[in-house]
Amino acid sequence: MAKVQCPLREIGLCVVTGGSSGIGEAYVKRLLSRCPDIRIINLSRSAPEELQGTSYNIHIPCDLSNKDSKKNALLELKSVLERHDGPSKKLLLINSSGFGTYDVFPEPSLQSQLDMLEVNAKAPLWLAGELIPHLKSWGGAILNVASLAGF
Repeated sequence: MAKVQCPLREIGLCVVTGGSSGIGEAYVKRLLSRCPDIRIINLSRSAPEELQGTSYNIHIPCDLSNKDSKKNALLELKSVLERHDGPSKKLLLINSSGFGTYDVFPEPSLQSQLDMLEVNAKAPLWLAGELIPHLKSWGGAILNVASLAGF
């Protein structure tokens, strides 16, 4: 397997899912404190406080369990990527969205269980697939975050 060599200082753009809470929020805070020139594009339902009032960090509302929401977010994300004129175009994708539902089966509802699979398993694969052309052109890396709380 090839080893990824992409120091954080070379990253110009970072796309984070789930950056408004939990592990994703911790990544956003860390990136903003260590890499002030990085452009962070957050895909989640609400904007993290750290991105509010900043000029070059963007929140794109997205329900990763909803096909139309993902489609709309992807259009906006691709528009942002096309306009990026920072010193580096290397891209870091951090797939950090996720949630868990807890109850005695078959509760919660089947739809809730399917939404959980959509967000935790299918959405990271979908987003990585959509951004592969940019990663091939610009360079960068993908970080998939998993948590025991997710399943």
